[in-house]
Amino acid sequence: MAKEADNWKKTLQTTQQEQQLEQLRLQKEIEEWKKRVKRKEESDQKLSKQLQDARDHIFRLQPRRSFITETEAQEAFEDLFNNIQRWVENRLEGILDELDDGKLTSRPCTADAANRLLSFTFQRARQDFGTARTDEYHVLAIIMQFLNDNLFSRYFYCSLDGASLKGAEDRTVATIQRIESAMAKADRDSSQCREWRFEALNALVSQPQFREAQANLDRSLTENLLELLSILVPRMHLQELRESIGRNIVRPAVGLAHRLHLSTSLFSLRWTPNNNDVETGPIDDSKQDFSHYICYNVLESGKVVKPTVEKDGQPPLRVTYLFDVCPGLYCQSIQSGVLTYPRVICKPKILVAASFGNQVLAPQGPTIFRWLNHAVQHPENGARSLQTGIKNVSQGVKIPQQVANSKQNSSEAPRKPKRKLISSKGAGWFGGSR
Repeated sequence: MAKEADNWKKTLQTTQQEQQLEQLRLQKEIEEWKKRVKRKEESDQKLSKQLQDARDHIFRLQPRRSFITETEAQEAFEDLFNNIQRWVENRLEGILDELDDGKLTSRPCTADAANRLLSFTFQRARQDFGTARTDEYHVLAIIMQFLNDNLFSRYFYCSLDGASLKGAEDRTVATIQRIESAMAKADRDSSQCREWRFEALNALVSQPQFREAQANLDRSLTENLLELLSILVPRMHLQELRESIGRNIVRPAVGLAHRLHLSTSLFSLRWTPNNNDVETGPIDDSKQDFSHYICYNVLESGKVVKPTVEKDGQPPLRVTYLFDVCPGLYCQSIQSGVLTYPRVICKPKILVAASFGNQVLAPQGPTIFRWLNHAVQHPENGARSLQTGIKNVSQGVKIPQQVANSKQNSSEAPRKPKRKLISSKGAGWFGGSR
């Protein structure tokens, strides 16, 4: 019995030792699996980071986001200009009829109202206040300059903290502009700067209060433009005129400015270098290539003319620049991290006097802008006689030297028959049917 008990005791000890060894083996195996799991997790984290880096790199290589393409910008800008053309044609009909019928001579014009309007004209345009059949083009240029000054030329068209028109400080916009400038100075490429600007502005305009800021801007611009243009639309009720200006001019312009300013490309409006150049004297096709512009010919009721290369047996087309009607639209996109050189999207539109053979100067005549200019020059009168102004132009508008020296090619142009003005596309009347 004692021997059998010893055997069982030895067997039990052996079994216990084997269990201990098995436990040690299992513990080692568990530790090994823990290490494998940890290595797998670290590997997965590393792969996830590499995948995210690859995604970010692919995103950076993709074209920058833009709210508006160049083609869309071109179409929208031309639509805006055509809207303004139609508005000018329709709304100026009354005062031009007064001019045709000789009734404008007795209507008073305050110097303050005239001066506000004429302050938006450029030097070249002022030389042609007395040129017949130019009134509509002066008004077009004034409206486009007003919109450029108060919308398109600004860093961002709308206040983000309560400021309204140009001149009022907008701290939020100024801060964004300073940060973008600081990023550029810190060797960030243009794509990063424009992308940051896009994200910052897009976040701000997504806030509910921005709609109120837009509405305030709409009202402010409409009232200011109403104050400018009401002198030219005497027969229309002010509220009706206010609604017409807001619907046809201000709101379409604000909508376009919103899309242009929230683009990663840089859009800008630019007048021609001739617009404020009064030192050069007459500018004609011998001094400049006018193929870069859309040219309205005042001698053919505003028909669009294209400067051509002279051909044998064909008289040359002689073109003389008068003044700018609409600035051009230009775009700078981002390529390889830098802004490209400005590309023209819509050519600037200018008024010219063009004729085949001998150069013919634009005729002089009674005009609205001669009447307005005289009110500024002679505020004590309050009104003026256009016929007196025609005989004594030197009291009012400065007429270009070529007009004074070439009376044989120029004459007083009667206002009747009624005006026929060609659209910017060269077909149909200016601004469409009445």
